[in-house]
Amino acid sequence: MTGDTGQVVVGTAIMGVAVYGVLRDPDLLCRSVQQIQGGWRVAALLPLLVLIPVLVVTIHGFLQGGNLWPLLLIVLAPVLLLYQVALLALHQWVQHRSTVTAP
Repeated sequence: MTGDTGQVVVGTAIMGVAVYGVLRDPDLLCRSVQQIQGGWRVAALLPLLVLIPVLVVTIHGFLQGGNLWPLLLIVLAPVLLLYQVALLALHQWVQHRSTVTAP
């Protein structure tokens, strides 16, 4: 694999993850808020503090006819997706540890 081909493959993989993050993040956010309660629910809602302003900027950029309007959302969505997956995994781990009885 030459340098140019390797860059194309890596770039395509990164864009695939970004697009997957954009498409998957809202669904995962809704499901995590529905499934967990208490402080965990507050932690699941934290990405909205970042996502709502980004969506406002993205929609504003789109309405203004800019060509970079989705850039911030594309960069941020995989990070928020990773946060949600880590939060749900940690929640499941804590729940499992609390249900296991001590010997």
